[in-house]
Amino acid sequence: MSTFSVRERVSIASGSNAGLTGFVTEVRRYPDGFFRYGVGSWDGDSPDVSGIYDEAQLISIGELIPRDEFRLPRGLRPGDVVEILPPHEQAGDLMVVDDSLAYLDDEDNVWITIVDRDFEEWDSIEIRHVKRTGKSVKIQDPRGPVYEGNADGVTVGNVLAFDVLDDIRAHL
Repeated sequence: MSTFSVRERVSIASGSNAGLTGFVTEVRRYPDGFFRYGVGSWDGDSPDVSGIYDEAQLISIGELIPRDEFRLPRGLRPGDVVEILPPHEQAGDLMVVDDSLAYLDDEDNVWITIVDRDFEEWDSIEIRHVKRTGKSVKIQDPRGPVYEGNADGVTVGNVLAFDVLDDIRAHL
């Protein structure tokens, strides 16, 4: 059974990032039963903390970040189709809200990640440049098996690399 949960605040106990704090973004189980955890930075955390860590490298801080803290602003949901507004250079284009987290820049502007409708071109955009269309598309559930692939990300056979048991994107 996994020791840590998605949204759980942790401190890095060993390695080059020892002493940094973050939160669990993903729980992975490998074929040998070994668990590893995706960790990301949260408000005030060093962005350098982001990475995949072994269970032994993490210490729980004893805090779970509330689910509402991860909701996208203005009622946007992953999969929402949005129109890019003027004066942005892509004004008029329709894009899809990605299942990534929103973030603030140094000037407190809210940014979200968007992707074209073919799910090929990703970009970040200030939320003030998008308008909901009322349409949405299905975003694939981030949980499930991940298979070994070649350098291009194409699956090679059906060798299980790891299974994603939980992911922050499933909490949005």
